[in-house]
Amino acid sequence: MMELVSTFSERLKEIMAIRKCKAIELSNATGISKANISNYLSGRYEPKQKNIYLIAKFFAVNEMWLIGFDCEMEKYSSNIDQLKREIFDSISEMNEEQLNKTIKFIKEYIVK
Repeated sequence: MMELVSTFSERLKEIMAIRKCKAIELSNATGISKANISNYLSGRYEPKQKNIYLIAKFFAVNEMWLIGFDCEMEKYSSNIDQLKREIFDSISEMNEEQLNKTIKFIKEYIVK
């Protein structure tokens, strides 16, 4: 049985730090007001299921993890989604040559 080990607020702060995402970026991407994001971060309010879903989808994480359960954080719908997330996470560390090779790989093997 899964156990609740954290709060939504703590998990939201954690994933935002991991993904280097600001509240305004999350708001713009999900359509959730910045005021609501602020309330979630402070722990003042818990989001409704719809907003949990939108946030989890944006960050590609398991909804159960996001609300605080002891389970895997990452949630991928396919190997392609996992590959896209890995590429996205590593782009900031790439030099121009590596980035060009990655783009070439994506064009040849991913996008058909």
